[in-house]
Amino acid sequence: SLPMAETVLIVDGLDATRRSLARGLTALGYRVQSADGVDGARGLLEGKEIGVQVVDLASLGDSGLHLISPARRPETILLTRPEQVALSIRGMKLGAFAELPFPVDLEALDRSIREALAETERRRSSRRRETHERRQTMEDFKVLLVDDEEDFLESLSERLRLRDVSSDTARNGEERSEERR
Repeated sequence: SLPMAETVLIVDGLDATRRSLARGLTALGYRVQSADGVDGARGLLEGKEIGVQVVDLASLGDSGLHLISPARRPETILLTRPEQVALSIRGMKLGAFAELPFPVDLEALDRSIREALAETERRRSSRRRETHERRQTMEDFKVLLVDDEEDFLESLSERLRLRDVSSDTARNGEERSEERR
């Protein structure tokens, strides 16, 4: 079974290669989306939970590198030909997760996808842990908001509450002093 139910995006300029990879990955239990180029891939990446993208630099060349972004995920596995060493190196420097030779060995691709999904899950767990720690820290604080505009106070207090920060409000310094007595 897969480490997480994620979708693999195949980005390849050749119809036959896309279909072949999609069949093989589907048989291994992956959900598969495919695109014939960078623009199509970007459209599929918007709003979808894509776990890994497999980008065939053998058919896309330089344009395939535009899909690699360390700041934006999913993890990227590059497929390259031996004569594309410089392109492959550029892709790895940009933050690709792995590089495999084309034609691709399906077992090697499956291993790389599983490793990429596991890395994505490690990152997510780390972010969840950091968020939890931040929330615990913020619970120790209480903020006093003072402003003469009640709507503004309510709005700001609500925004802080959504960020796990508790607050008290007062319309002026005297109001708050009177509450303390």
